[in-house]
Amino acid sequence: MTSSTVIGLEQAIRLWPSRHVSALVMMVLISYYLYPFKRHYDPHSLAVNLVHVTSFSAHFGSQCWVTFVAGLTMFYNLPRIMFGQVQSRLFPMFFTTGLVLASVSFVTYTMRNPYETWDGQDIIQAYLLLTTVVLTFINAFFIAPILVETMVKCFEMEKGFGTAYCVGYVDRTELKKNKAYFAMYKSFRRVHIASACINVSTLLCNFIYMVYLTQQIIQNQKS
Repeated sequence: MTSSTVIGLEQAIRLWPSRHVSALVMMVLISYYLYPFKRHYDPHSLAVNLVHVTSFSAHFGSQCWVTFVAGLTMFYNLPRIMFGQVQSRLFPMFFTTGLVLASVSFVTYTMRNPYETWDGQDIIQAYLLLTTVVLTFINAFFIAPILVETMVKCFEMEKGFGTAYCVGYVDRTELKKNKAYFAMYKSFRRVHIASACINVSTLLCNFIYMVYLTQQIIQNQKS
């Protein structure tokens, strides 16, 4: 069995539960709203509100940590190939966990705010949370597998050029002369940029929703 086959098998095993959990979460979420039954929830329930705040804050906090702290810290302190190995395990877990938390946030939002009571601001908040769910699913189910595959292959190819164990940025002038590496690196960059844009979009949606939550706290204090 060749090293590339082993790497491919490891990736498949690593991504299998992530993709299946993502698909299962979306199936449950869609079924929950397509096949409604009589639900009677107290919008002021401590449990519902606690789960909502906890799931939202956990998701937003993990986004901030991974985006602004963990990734940059590892990139500038770990050998490139080790950084790639960690990220290849972190990305699927991060996106799948984010999807679960975003879905819980959306469901509990609709429990806290029944449809018949929605006004303009409620609709905006619902769309913000739903957009986060959909975009996170795209990252978890479609983009993460391609991102991990191309990233791992790039770092494996860098072994032959002696740059795999460098820390941080490296000069790719010689690397890009290799057509196979250049093609793989271009694929990785495209997918990575797409994933990053989606992640920033969901981060922005969550931030705007947090502004609405803050406004609600201020209004409750005044009343």
